[in-house]
Amino acid sequence: MGSIGTPTLAEAAAHAVPDDHPLRPLYLQGDDAAPAINMTVTHGVAASLQLAEDGDRSAALALLLLPAIAMRFTDEVEWTALDFVFAGVLLFSLGMGLEIAVRVGRGGMHTLGLAIAAVAGFLTLWANAAVGFIGAEGEPVNIAISLMVVAAAIVTLAVRFRPKILRFVFAGVALGQIASGLYATSAMPGHEVEWGILIVFAGIWSTAAMCFHRAASA
Repeated sequence: MGSIGTPTLAEAAAHAVPDDHPLRPLYLQGDDAAPAINMTVTHGVAASLQLAEDGDRSAALALLLLPAIAMRFTDEVEWTALDFVFAGVLLFSLGMGLEIAVRVGRGGMHTLGLAIAAVAGFLTLWANAAVGFIGAEGEPVNIAISLMVVAAAIVTLAVRFRPKILRFVFAGVALGQIASGLYATSAMPGHEVEWGILIVFAGIWSTAAMCFHRAASA
């Protein structure tokens, strides 16, 4: 329960998020502005948007059964609870990023840049946590690469998706990954540097930066 001094997130969203805002279903649902943030956090963006579209909660939650069903038919994948939590957070972040790209993008290049950045961030964090770009996944340099992505996401939100700034942010991420490889080559002898993967990911981040550059120049 909220109050005048400490309103809940749903109460704040009811006043701060306009009725026609494309992201309102992530916070509130229906004419009575029922809180939906728990649905969004625990079940994902797609589930909340599906619920807003047809009002059928069971149809929205059915989207979550697919991974569990797949696990019933194979013993090759053995995930811990922490693995599922991490994967859920990443998938939620990917869905949120793509949804923001579609709904907040200010034109083709801006939307494309946001979408590429969302996918690149997801793949970078997933691959780096699974095998590591440089040596084992727990190496400090790999943690630094992941932190670059997290920092870029925070800056993206802080600057409200402005392409004039994001072109430099994601160019910096691309250069940072290459710099991490160069650092590991000189300071971490005996550690294998996956240069092919680093270059591919740096290219993806550079593509996002180029999209933002073109959007800013339009």
